[in-house]
Amino acid sequence: MTSGESRFLSIGPLTIGLHLPPAIENDVRRELEPFIEISRDRPDGALLVELDLRLEAVTREWRDATDGESMRVDTSLYKHLASDGLRFPVPGGYVVRIELTQTHAFFESERKRVSVYQPDASLLVLDGVRTIKSLFTPAVERHGGVQLHAAAVTVDDGRAVLLLGDMWQGKTTLLLELLSQFHVQQLSCDTVVLLPSAGGGVSAHGWPSPFSVSHGTLSDHPELASFFSDQRRSVPYDTLWREGKKTILSSHDVVQRFGTRIVPHARELAHCVVVRFRPDEPTGLTAISDANDLASTLRSVYLGSRDPIYHNWHRFLHADDALIESNIEAMSKALIQACAVTVMTWAPSAISLLKRIPDLGRAHKHLGHLLTSFPPL
Repeated sequence: MTSGESRFLSIGPLTIGLHLPPAIENDVRRELEPFIEISRDRPDGALLVELDLRLEAVTREWRDATDGESMRVDTSLYKHLASDGLRFPVPGGYVVRIELTQTHAFFESERKRVSVYQPDASLLVLDGVRTIKSLFTPAVERHGGVQLHAAAVTVDDGRAVLLLGDMWQGKTTLLLELLSQFHVQQLSCDTVVLLPSAGGGVSAHGWPSPFSVSHGTLSDHPELASFFSDQRRSVPYDTLWREGKKTILSSHDVVQRFGTRIVPHARELAHCVVVRFRPDEPTGLTAISDANDLASTLRSVYLGSRDPIYHNWHRFLHADDALIESNIEAMSKALIQACAVTVMTWAPSAISLLKRIPDLGRAHKHLGHLLTSFPPL
């Protein structure tokens, strides 16, 4: 017996069957769409797994279980997600109890079914989405794909431009500049899934995740001024950058402010840009034509099962490190063949530096309005 409405979740050729109560469907959609497609019609091909979200409590036996394997369910920087868990065997499979929420997930390997039990609707959405992402992550890897720390946009012909880079390399800053100054659409803000396609090609898919924007970057865009608190509006521009504080935004927040839209999938790539923020080095563009060099970059920005947020905590679908390495090497070769790959070494522009001079910062057409909206504290 299932918990309610039947739906199908898809990223490229990968599909999960979903059963969920009507009461939480809209909330689940808000968390996943448009990056993970939700439909009533079953796509072609086999289902990875059937996922049943049940708005009900588990039996006392499961709730009171103490004998099992302790595990880290999520070591995320987002404190509302980080949690330990307990994994214990039951007839037909095993259960993972997420200690933070007391949600129980029953994994039945032979039936390829996962049932998530939680009587609180908001917590069922939270852990249901957590489970969906953690099922798709190893599935992507088993399909030859890679999940990368990257932003991406699409150009007019629908092809994707990737911005690959670790934290503090400027991906978000450059993404917002692209949305503000160029005729592009947002594909993804912080995480991109690349999948092999027919004929040796590569397709790009966005991922449903929030992303953090430094307050210095926020202040560069008047469209985003509403995300500043009253207390932050009077902070000098240079201080905003030096403090390194960030605000969490969603893709929907950003495209709404910039008057653009999300295009979550691209069948082809136009360009791959490796972003390096290096204020002490010459700026410029350098082509990469060696797949081994690109593979080193992909390893440095790899998420997937290696990432503390999306790691394979339940071990229901398995992808080992050897498979991940093989995927990285194969995807590096495919990217070199599919599009131009460029290393972009950059640093603040002259305009950015001038805005850090207090008198000139206040005189700037956009920044000045933000800094003088409220009197100094």
